[in-house]
Amino acid sequence: MVIPRFFTAALTGEAVPLFGDGTARHTWTYISDLVKAAVRAVAAPLPPGGAEVVNAAGRDAASLRQVAELVGQIVGRPVPLRPAGERPGDAVAVLADVTRASRMLGFVPAITLPDGLERHWNTTIPNSVRNTTKAEVTA
Repeated sequence: MVIPRFFTAALTGEAVPLFGDGTARHTWTYISDLVKAAVRAVAAPLPPGGAEVVNAAGRDAASLRQVAELVGQIVGRPVPLRPAGERPGDAVAVLADVTRASRMLGFVPAITLPDGLERHWNTTIPNSVRNTTKAEVTA
């Protein structure tokens, strides 16, 4: 849920807490890629021996700082980040391997991280908000 918070922070100037140093890497997945994988999984015949677990994930891995930078580029304003210390149990990397989904389902993620962020900006942030100043957003 950090992506909507990054867009809001870029628009309002209110800092988002950044846990750790922001270099933890994650695989970022756009919803249409997940839907595509789910539809393929439902339509696929069961393999011999029963169901198998597969990962459905996006194409790109990036750190939180990299995502914040991309969001800032799209909005045209930086995403303010506020250091918030370490959180116990946070992983250094959460990366998905879609090799099995590709082999079994023909699943290949299509949406890159930058494209997904652009789509989010263009489809979920109203034009009236995209064209406002900080004072107008927070009023």
